Amino acid sequence: MKKRMSTEIVNLEKEDVDKISCTCGCELFDTSFKLAVLSSLHPKNPEKEDMIVPEQVFVCRKCGEILDTDKDNIKKLKLDAMKKK
Repeated sequence: MKKRMSTEIVNLEKEDVDKISCTCGCELFDTSFKLAVLSSLHPKNPEKEDMIVPEQVFVCRKCGEILDTDKDNIKKLKLDAMKKK
């Protein structure tokens, strides 16, 4: 369920990256959060109390679609971006 993004600082130029766009063509995304509850009975719950677990997502500003950031989809997004160059 958790998706981790790299926090390593890297010096990049605009030419080093491929732009990602939504299926509607928009390249602007807002950060938002999905919320879930981790049961107090779950063995991975260290607090043993119900906990709210946030998951960061990217939402298209134009159509509201949530960007799929699974590894397989990132490869597809990269290929789509390279085709647009």
